[in-house]
Amino acid sequence: MYFSKRKRDSSLSRKRNSIKTRLELIIYDFKELYKRSVAGRKTGR
Repeated sequence: MYFSKRKRDSSLSRKRNSIKTRLELIIYDFKELYKRSVAGRKTGR
């Protein structure tokens, strides 16, 4: 019983970690896009 509980906890933490990394990747992509758009505007002018 203890082992199964531990297993469930580890899978939960893994899910949480994957969500966190996904969010970080999305935020990183957004920052890169923003930088590119700002640079494009500067060169456009």
